[in-house]
Amino acid sequence: KEALPLSHSIFNNPNRFVVYYTKMPFAYSHLVDGGDSFIDVFVHNKMLNLQSIGVEGPISIDLFDVAGRLLYSQKTSIAKGQLIELNVSNRSSFTLLVLNYNGRSESFKIYL
Repeated sequence: KEALPLSHSIFNNPNRFVVYYTKMPFAYSHLVDGGDSFIDVFVHNKMLNLQSIGVEGPISIDLFDVAGRLLYSQKTSIAKGQLIELNVSNRSSFTLLVLNYNGRSESFKIYL
């Protein structure tokens, strides 16, 4: 793969951004404190990805179709920085994802 150029000058603004790069999947989790923790949800190549950003502990994952039928349910634990991948290639074009963790409940509309 070709590397993309990144340029920055201290004359623009020395505190404009910080870039963290690592091949280790758990390396950045210490940068997020408990108040900033969340689960990043995205679809890539028909895989539903749940990336923990500072979240750890029990989590429940529920997927519903457009009619409200439960398609998938899982209770598991997640560690800081962990990536959970779910194959959603056989699902309809719209799915509702409900996550429950750390006393929070979040829902996401997933378009496949």
